Amino acid sequence: MTLKDIEKVILQKTTEKDYIDKSIKVNHLKIYDLEEEAERMVKARWVISEASRITQEQFKILVEELVTSAIQSVFENQDYKFIVDFSLQNNRPQINLLVQDGDKDPYIPRDEQGGGLMDIIGFALKVVMWSLQSPKNRNVLILDEPFRWTGNYTQQAGMMMKEISKKLGLQIIMVTHDERLMDIADRSWLCKREKDISIVREVQTTNILTKEKQDGKRKGKKE
Repeated sequence: MTLKDIEKVILQKTTEKDYIDKSIKVNHLKIYDLEEEAERMVKARWVISEASRITQEQFKILVEELVTSAIQSVFENQDYKFIVDFSLQNNRPQINLLVQDGDKDPYIPRDEQGGGLMDIIGFALKVVMWSLQSPKNRNVLILDEPFRWTGNYTQQAGMMMKEISKKLGLQIIMVTHDERLMDIADRSWLCKREKDISIVREVQTTNILTKEKQDGKRKGKKE
């Protein structure tokens, strides 16, 4: 091999070395960028997780306070507390809605344990869902026969509903056959059917059905 051939080989190897050195620098930069990206992703995941945790805590506090307040304003002689419990089951988040009576163990409320309690919880949760709407499409809540199972607590339930309506600026439209709920309404309409004709008229709120029955009896006697 001549000197010239050796110089060619050296030049070729030098070029290859320069290319390898350049590639190493580029790859080092890529590794550095990837490491930074991985660190940002870890931080972002932590931020999202922390935001989710804070949101859950805020949601938990809001729901527990409002529902507990509603329950206690109706069942004044019982130390009920509403609890929102977040848990993981099969790696899936789950929410359990519980009631605690004094120092007793929290339990999942069921109809057979007292439909009145379920009525109050159901109403309060509807208000919570409305309050969480953003933006709110309307300040109206429509209820069909609310508080059917509250029994002797219906008057307190109605007053609680009216208080929430005033505080939140929430208009409530309800269909009911219960005079105790009719009496707390600001305005009432009586719907009845006469000879296959539906009649709707505004009425005074006090003892609507009783007066209507009495008027019907008087009318029957005259006939």
